Amino acid sequence: MSPGVPAIIVACCVALSALSVSLVAGMASDNPTDVILSRGLISLLGGLLAGLIVGKIGERVVRDRIAMTPVRPGRPGFRAPSAYEGVRPNVVDSAASSPTTNTH
Repeated sequence: MSPGVPAIIVACCVALSALSVSLVAGMASDNPTDVILSRGLISLLGGLLAGLIVGKIGERVVRDRIAMTPVRPGRPGFRAPSAYEGVRPNVVDSAASSPTTNTH
């Protein structure tokens, strides 16, 4: 999913929920139609703004968490360590490799 899309989806869901609650509450309290619709529009815009902020924060949290997660075998991007990675070559000391002469 491209960046920004999850935030927009969250914003739309919150805005439609706010509109629905506002319309039902307005009808339940027997308000005039123009008052119900004007308050519904205000709640729609407020819900869109609040949902966009919450969606952007959530998207950033998820993106940062994914970036911190180590790559494991079986997941894309995994590179198996080489058999020689981290192995130091054998260093032979010249004094230790010369034959020992016994001077007794």
